[in-house]
Amino acid sequence: MHFFRRLVPALALFLVVPSLGQSTSPDDGATEDNVYTNFFFQLRYPFSASWVPLTAAATAQIREAGQARLGDDQPQASSAKTYHLLSLARNFPGDGPNGRSRALILLVAEDLSSNSEIASAADCVRKVAGRLKQANFTAVGDPQEIQLSGRKFSRQELKGVSSAGTPVYESVYFTLARGHALGIILVAPSQPVLGGMMGTLDKLKFY
Repeated sequence: MHFFRRLVPALALFLVVPSLGQSTSPDDGATEDNVYTNFFFQLRYPFSASWVPLTAAATAQIREAGQARLGDDQPQASSAKTYHLLSLARNFPGDGPNGRSRALILLVAEDLSSNSEIASAADCVRKVAGRLKQANFTAVGDPQEIQLSGRKFSRQELKGVSSAGTPVYESVYFTLARGHALGIILVAPSQPVLGGMMGTLDKLKFY
């Protein structure tokens, strides 16, 4: 499935708002004063200055490194319907390369118009968990339904090991919106860091 081949690899490792009809693409978004606004999905996510937005090139490097870990050697289909909306990174002292480790917050979306296998948000997180098993990640508990800004999300937590041999903790959230799978991916070097990152999702607002 092209969706999870393009999306999952990244895991292994207040503007004036236009009307809904004015936005026709999921990547119609902007970041200003540490607030990311997406006009297509009508959401805002404020983040602290300790989180640094990554360039498209840096995001692509993360994705390619993940593909290598998963053994994805098949030619990739066009990514025109896969959207990497926002990538944030933060470094922490730790046991990773150069004595530091990194946490990631990723907002992603995929057009589901030609994907009949995904009928719910729970389907999304199950597919992600199944895919990450190839990189020796293990699901922690069962998927849970939660509310973020009044919208239902399915959440799955996972634990694995980075390419440097250090622990990796992930929390994956998906909802279905406007014919797309809208996902929030949290990647952390420890469970306490992950817990703090999960707390920031209370600031996510749909309008």
